[in-house]
Amino acid sequence: MKKAFLHILPLICGAIAAVSCARETVDVPEEGEGIVLDFFCTRNHISKGGMNGTRDSETEWNENLISTLDIFYYPDEGLDSDCVLHKRFTPNESDGDATVTTYTTDDFISGTLIPGANTSFWVYAIANYPGVIVSNENDLSSTSYSDLQNLSLNCDFSVAANHKQSSFVMDGLTEVTNVDKDKRLVAKGLIELRRVAAKITVQLNIASQISIPKEREQNESTIQYYERWEPMLGGLQMYLENGVCNTKMDAKPVDDPIYFSYSGNRMIFRESSDPEDASHPLITDPTYVYPQRWEYASKDSPTKEPTIKLILPWKRLRDDANNVGSTQKQFYYKIIIPDDTRAATEDQEYLMNFVRNNWYQFKMTIAMLGSETDEATVYTEGQYFVLDWQDKDVVIKQAVIGKARFLSIEPKEHELSNVPDLDMMFHSSHPVALNTEKGGSTLDITATKVYYGTKNAGESYSGGTIMTAGANHPDYPSGQKYVNYDAGQRATVNGGREWVYIDGDYVKFYHSLDNNMSDKEFFDCSPYIVRFSLYHADHNDDSIYKESVKITQKPAMYITAEQSNGSVWVNTKQYTGTSSSVTVYAGNGSSGDSIGTIVKTSSINNSDDNTNQYQYTVYVTVLPSDSEYIIGDPRTDGSSAIVTNINNLNSSANYRPADTSINDYIAPAIKIASSYGKTGEMSYDLARARCSAYQENGYPAGRWRLPTKAEVFYLIKLSQEKLIRTLFTPGADLSEGGYWCSDGVVYPMDDGSIDYRPTAEAITYRETNWPRCVYDVWYWGEDKDSSHLTSWGGFQTTK
Repeated sequence: MKKAFLHILPLICGAIAAVSCARETVDVPEEGEGIVLDFFCTRNHISKGGMNGTRDSETEWNENLISTLDIFYYPDEGLDSDCVLHKRFTPNESDGDATVTTYTTDDFISGTLIPGANTSFWVYAIANYPGVIVSNENDLSSTSYSDLQNLSLNCDFSVAANHKQSSFVMDGLTEVTNVDKDKRLVAKGLIELRRVAAKITVQLNIASQISIPKEREQNESTIQYYERWEPMLGGLQMYLENGVCNTKMDAKPVDDPIYFSYSGNRMIFRESSDPEDASHPLITDPTYVYPQRWEYASKDSPTKEPTIKLILPWKRLRDDANNVGSTQKQFYYKIIIPDDTRAATEDQEYLMNFVRNNWYQFKMTIAMLGSETDEATVYTEGQYFVLDWQDKDVVIKQAVIGKARFLSIEPKEHELSNVPDLDMMFHSSHPVALNTEKGGSTLDITATKVYYGTKNAGESYSGGTIMTAGANHPDYPSGQKYVNYDAGQRATVNGGREWVYIDGDYVKFYHSLDNNMSDKEFFDCSPYIVRFSLYHADHNDDSIYKESVKITQKPAMYITAEQSNGSVWVNTKQYTGTSSSVTVYAGNGSSGDSIGTIVKTSSINNSDDNTNQYQYTVYVTVLPSDSEYIIGDPRTDGSSAIVTNINNLNSSANYRPADTSINDYIAPAIKIASSYGKTGEMSYDLARARCSAYQENGYPAGRWRLPTKAEVFYLIKLSQEKLIRTLFTPGADLSEGGYWCSDGVVYPMDDGSIDYRPTAEAITYRETNWPRCVYDVWYWGEDKDSSHLTSWGGFQTTK
């Protein structure tokens, strides 16, 4: 009868060593007798770049080490009972391969392990268990497979320096078949060991510099500039919150998880020299967790959500021109763990789980500042990563697990002020296209601009075609006319170039603007709205893998409009009379000083010149270098002298008419009274009083003024070029009247020319002219202010 002992054959680079660890040993028999079992550690790998290729586990981090082996033998149908034999070995094999040979007696083989006609048995192995499972080989109680699967494990993965573990608990179960009990080599089996823990790494691509748009006030003007920030990569750190450090040998999430965070032992990043990491060269050493299941946003056990935190300090560069000092700040980025993309939605093993023996790698591009607290958030859903930060200055561009499909471009809305081009970086796991169908040639690009002129829908204008907005138009109210540019028209007006195109990792926009007012039809005086959608070229799922972007391109000077409501109140009551005009008085209504007339409401119906219901707002962002105009505040520093005869004028103490010595200034944004503001001819002083008391469409008295010469010139030019409906009726010659400005009269002529005379000279031609009042939007804002509307008298179209 053979005596029992064991023979260990580690397979490392062809070397063979022998170690004896049985209760009794005798002379070593010939090699190959007994039960030979080959163990190997699962070759853990991930997909590189979200596309293809593998990366092996890292021996340096003891991920493949087989330090100890506990082997349990069961008869063919004996997994539910205690094992019949246990062996413990110490291979200490670092590369994840070990071969052990177990020798025992013929009686044990034929009578206990493989009785009768049976030809198979079961082997369950546990590697690197951090304790003693069987203390007495003669007492194998509580060693059934289910008992062993219920063994508890606990490991605080964050304690070790650099999170380097001494080993990883693994296990594997296999059935050994085709046993020949008559041979000296009874059986041979291969057992795959799988780690109980999961692995996490993070790779980053950090922008070398970012620019944050800012504004500051200078001399009551708004100055736009950029703050420049550079990353301080030496301070880049990562840590995990709410990882689980306890489980059982069955590697399932437990009902009583013990959570750990390692904010006190954060991980640093190193720069990888591997060409495969070129796009995201900053990489952490690995960290680990035991299996767990969570619910998004849950803060309660046993479904508490794990998150990854990034900490990155940034340095703000000094900018003396804009009074920006150099400073350093620490910013936080929070990564929410997405679902494992290999799973079907009904597969609960993967959804919102860390699964044993899986390697979770995150690839992120950080191109904006994070939160100044540690509560910034990224939301992810399924296979499509939805990135939405609480701090709107933060965007994570890319997140990858395995072969995840992703598409990201941020931000999704851009405003350009007199700028012709824009580069928008995108991140995608698959080739992208701007086409609306797979392999198609139709581009999902639209380009439009609002049109306030007199041409009809279907006519050509400014290189495009005039259209009328329907009820569901994304940018214009129903009934609004706008100019649409199809693909051919876009190319024609843009020097043969499409406005939006893909170039490498960027979607690029280019469209030249025409700021020359003498170009008439092609002069740009309203913003362009360009929309496009970026798709995965193979269109796996248009509704998911599609990113839509809006670009608003504003020319140097542009206009917007809203329609006045036409409900006129005079002397505390809504005016319903039929007279062509009614006089309005300062004071208590029927007596006092006249401040002009109000025209019959029904006559303002867009049917003829100067019956314009639209209240236009003119924005001036940039002026040509050779312009005779200046962008600035044309008002005085405050005076109510000319309106002291008007009782209860709201904000009269702060009333600021235009400075009579500044005629070439154009305010950054002004509203122009619609044709509801028409009145009879009046003197210069009365025109100034009229504007101080004017109110329309919710914009109250005390904030309107006579425009400057430059402002009137620009407004008349817009009317003459049919870019807006007429607000300034032209006269045959100077003696037939013009429009008061802050210091003089501007005359729109029948031949399209514009003339100007200062106040004293203008009065020699005609003592009375018409006013057309403006409202300083840039100062007062766009919001309507019903609390300051007057009802005692004066003109208003909102009550």
